[in-house]
Amino acid sequence: MRGNRLLAGDAIGVASIFTGVALPVLLDLPTGAVIAWSMALVALFDGFLISVRRMSH
Repeated sequence: MRGNRLLAGDAIGVASIFTGVALPVLLDLPTGAVIAWSMALVALFDGFLISVRRMSH
């Protein structure tokens, strides 16, 4: 269980940093704000996927 949480945290971090750096390059947006927003959105999406997965079991 602990390993899954650690892996999920790492995945959220990597996805949000990648998105937060790629979007400002493409769209000329402020990097810090995009990283913060992308981390929130990726975490919400991950939480949604976890809840859907738990409901299916």
